[in-house]
Amino acid sequence: DCPYAEIDEVDADPGTTHLLAWAPATESGPDELVATLRVFGSGVHGGVMHLGRVCTAPGWRGRGIAGVLIRRGLELCGELPVEIGAQSHLEGWYEQFGFLRCGPDYLDERIPHLPMRRDLLG
Repeated sequence: DCPYAEIDEVDADPGTTHLLAWAPATESGPDELVATLRVFGSGVHGGVMHLGRVCTAPGWRGRGIAGVLIRRGLELCGELPVEIGAQSHLEGWYEQFGFLRCGPDYLDERIPHLPMRRDLLG
């Protein structure tokens, strides 16, 4: 219920990658954008990468699409640590990808969130 109204400086940065999941066209309509995710950060000198703006259209939720985008985003981050600002009720869901809480809860657009981080394993 909180769509971003405009492109921000991260969206427009040439180093940001936008992952899009499309449902193919059907007899009743054209291709449909069903989920998104953005990957950004600095790989310079051991920097930290970020995943953000994970969004799945309501009619497409529960089908594993966001998980596919998260796994692809993590692949793009390589061996670098990755941080996210997760909606609090999804903490357990993000833990399956190796993310752990790394700070206190906070509000973002009136929605409870928490910071999470995925470091290199081993």
